[in-house]
Amino acid sequence: MNIHALLAACVLFTQSTPDSNPGHLKMGLVNLKSIHSASGNPDANKANLQANLKRHLYFIDKLAAEGVEFIGFPELSINGYNFS
Repeated sequence: MNIHALLAACVLFTQSTPDSNPGHLKMGLVNLKSIHSASGNPDANKANLQANLKRHLYFIDKLAAEGVEFIGFPELSINGYNFS
């Protein structure tokens, strides 16, 4: 199962489950793989940052439309990471 199918399944589950305590904060945690921006090519780095931001904004718009009040992303997910 890929990440998009897993996310869709999680969203469907949360939509079908009624909120038994409306005082709770509705959260969405997104796990995504980012493109790193640590190459020697500044144009490629800028394009990679823009691609990462575009993916973040997609999930922010999608989850906010579903009533999510807090959205969490992985550390370093905007500039990417390349740990050895």
